[in-house]
Amino acid sequence: MASLLLGTVPTLGQQKSEQDLAFIYIAHDEYTAVQSLIERLKDAFTDAINYPESRAVIFYLANAENPIVVQVNTKNDNQQEFDRIVDELQTKRSHNVEPVVDCAKIQEIFNADDIIDENGKGLYRSVEWTYYVNSTFWALMYNESVIASLFFIMDMEEMIESGYLRVNIMHGADDSLPYNEESPFGAKALCASKKFLPMPY
Repeated sequence: MASLLLGTVPTLGQQKSEQDLAFIYIAHDEYTAVQSLIERLKDAFTDAINYPESRAVIFYLANAENPIVVQVNTKNDNQQEFDRIVDELQTKRSHNVEPVVDCAKIQEIFNADDIIDENGKGLYRSVEWTYYVNSTFWALMYNESVIASLFFIMDMEEMIESGYLRVNIMHGADDSLPYNEESPFGAKALCASKKFLPMPY
């Protein structure tokens, strides 16, 4: 993670892995389009299982003090736990988001399995970072305390500019976000990027 904090730009074409990494953050409440979401998660999981040399995925289900993390084709692989995420989404009404915990835990994950090296070279072929959120998440300003905070801490702007990182923000088609076009990620403007806007799924 030290390399992320230094603001070095990944050098494309010099990555050390032939894998594409997907990081998927999941915020779940009663407004979440659970079945559509599960289908998307299963597609990502199956893709990684079928193509281990080229796909790695980290699933992160926000769950207050005890987030559920499942990794596929990384050095901390625990793919056998994937069904636990599906079960949690199907059997629980919601899971609480704790921004301080999430930011710390996600940094911990990428301290253990960084995405760029100390010279700023990409350790994967590419990285796709997807947030599945809901209107409650946005109304409670987690767009700032989670999305914008991680964007700032991990210096995502430079990785996006280089083409190494792509960020997606997804919400249920029937659950529109209370989106402020003037300051979409909070008044502190930790994340000023216009390169990713919430999209329905």
